[in-house]
This record gives sequence, structure tokens and C-alpha cells, in this order.
Amino acid sequence: MATGKSASCSTAEESSSKSQTRTNSKNNEMEIFFNRKWRVELLKPYHVRYCRHVLLSRLSSGYEEADTQRMTLLHFGITSMDILNSTESALKREERENIINWIYHLQIKEPADRSGFQGSSTFMFKSLSYVQNGGLPPAQLFSSHITMTYAALVSLLTLGDDLHRIDRKNILSGVAALQNSDGSFQASLGCSEKDMRFVYCAVCTCYMLNDFSHVNVPKLIEFIKSSFTFEGSFSSGYGVEGHAAYTFCAVASLFLMDRFEESFSENEMEHLRRWCLMRQEYGFSGRPNKAEDTCYSYWVVATLTLLDSVHMFHHPRNVEFLLGNQNPICGGIGKCDNEHVDPLHTFMGLAGLALVQYEGLNPINPMLTMSEKAVMHMRKLHLRWKGQEYC
Repeated sequence: MATGKSASCSTAEESSSKSQTRTNSKNNEMEIFFNRKWRVELLKPYHVRYCRHVLLSRLSSGYEEADTQRMTLLHFGITSMDILNSTESALKREERENIINWIYHLQIKEPADRSGFQGSSTFMFKSLSYVQNGGLPPAQLFSSHITMTYAALVSLLTLGDDLHRIDRKNILSGVAALQNSDGSFQASLGCSEKDMRFVYCAVCTCYMLNDFSHVNVPKLIEFIKSSFTFEGSFSSGYGVEGHAAYTFCAVASLFLMDRFEESFSENEMEHLRRWCLMRQEYGFSGRPNKAEDTCYSYWVVATLTLLDSVHMFHHPRNVEFLLGNQNPICGGIGKCDNEHVDPLHTFMGLAGLALVQYEGLNPINPMLTMSEKAVMHMRKLHLRWKGQEYC
């Protein structure tokens, strides 16, 4: 009987010890993950560290599928650091120069209709003739991609480069070669994919290089207008469901070309404004009956900013949503609470906070999706180029 009682007590003590361990573990977990501090303020040093990791460290195997899109990952990291006002403090001069050289390494200068930037060295070859004379893969892969060209130019301007190594004339010819007969743009020469994203990247590229003469602007505007939906948003093309990202791309493109007001009536603009405002719960969703997502706090708020309606939504709720998606351990921002962080949503979250003038962040330009500091640098280059022949 004594033995049984002793065993019973021992079991009870062991159970109590395990329970206490679980409680302590739970308390530690609560202390780390549910500390309200990281839900009410921006963890700037953590995000700087995360962005530096994106730029200079080897990413996890989960990013293998993005190997051909490294330029966009670079763009997210560089622009995030710029919004955090930490590009120069977090990156040594030599590191910034190495990044600039890597970007230029991916520039395709000839032939003109393939000029621009690739996303990585995966399909980078010495020349097109090398590919045509037996090199693999096939020749159509030796071509720029309009999104990578946009990302490269934004990154270079953000890093303060003077673009003297940019082949402006051929890049603009490469953009023109991507325009379809309906005014839209394909992603890359010979690519079947076309939608409003590539329209936006093409328009931004022309704007940054200060020349729209190579593209058919009237046809482009016609395509954008045809994508306006009955509910007051924009879609990827005619007859497709509206989406917040496509809506931003369409509206920003028209503003960059200074054609927005002449393209839509007051009633249509009010319809668009209402559709954007209806996307907010706490954060914003991309379309009706969809969950909130960090990236839409940029796409929708940027659109409202361009429509001079940024005062019409609930700022504190949106900021609370974005701060709640931070990772308080490794830094970065996820698409929503308890989701893994990634470079895209980190960039979009910071850009969304910059749009509402969150303290300590560099202001962001809602048309070009880069900091006003980088835009000022770009405009100085435009003045320098004025009256000059193409490089």
C-alpha cells in the first residue's frame, strides 16, 4: 500500500511538474508572441535586419521557384530599406555598388526589341547568336521582362545611380516591342501573358526614362478604359473580374500619362472611389468576399491617394492591421497575422504605412511606388537629359 501511495504521489508530482513546465512555456510564448508592443509600433530595426538578409544572404529553399525573379526580390528589399530611411546606414558603400553592378549585369542591350533587364542570370547569355547557334535554351528566352526592367530602374534610382550605363533608346524600343495590337503589353517578347500589371510597368519605364514617344498611347488608354468594370474597379482586361491591384495599376498609369481626368466622368470616378472604400474591414481586401491582405493596404490606399480621397477611410484600423502582421522575432511583415513573412508583403506593408505618413518613414510616391527621395533624384536626371541625345 505504501509503495502504491508513493508511486501515486510521484506520478502526481511529475504531472504537476509537467503542467508547470507547460505553463512556463506558455507564458514565455505569450511574452514573445503576444506582447502588445509589436502590435502598436513599427519594429524598424527588425525590418532593416530582415531586408538586409533578403539582399545579401542566401534565401531558403522555398524561394527556388522565384529564381528567375530575383530582380523583384532585390527591388522589394532596396525600396523597403529606403522607406525605412536605412539604405545608407544598413548597407556599406561597397555593398551598394556591388548591387548596382549586379543589376547592370542583367541588362540586355541588343537586339533592340529584346532590350531591358532580365530577372536573374538563369537565362543570361553572352549574345543572341550564341543561343541561335546551338546554345540552350531556345532563343525566345534571351529577352528582357517588363516587370524586371521596372524593378531594375526603381532599384537603381533608389540607390542613387545616375543611369549612365542604361541604354535608354534600346530599352524604350524593347518596351514598344511588347505592346500588343489592343494597346496592352505582354511580359516578355513572345510571351502569351498580358494584363494590367505589365501596362503599369511599361508606363513607369517610359516615365522614368522620360519618353512616351515609342508606345501607342491612345491605344494604351483605350485598353485601360475597356478594363473598367460595372462595379467600379479595373480588371486585367476586358470582361474580367475587377481587382484592387489591377485597379491601382490602371489608375496610376493614367495619372503618369496625365490622362485620368479626361478618361472618366465624375460619376465613374465616384463609382471607383466607392469600390475602393468598400474594400476596408480593418485592413483591405483585393475584391469582394475575400480576406484582408497586407498588400492591399498599399494598392487600395495608393489608389485613394491618387483620387484625393485618402481622408475617407479609417486610418487607425488599417495601421493596427499592418502592425499586427509584423514578425517580432525575425522582422518582416506577412500577408496577415500568423502568416510567414516575405519580401513582397514586407515592402507593401511598409509602403502602406508610408502612404498614411507613419512616423519615421520616408514618404512614398503613389504613382511610381518608390520614395519621393528617389523621385526627386529621377527628376534631376530628367533635367540633365533634356536636350541631350540618347546614350
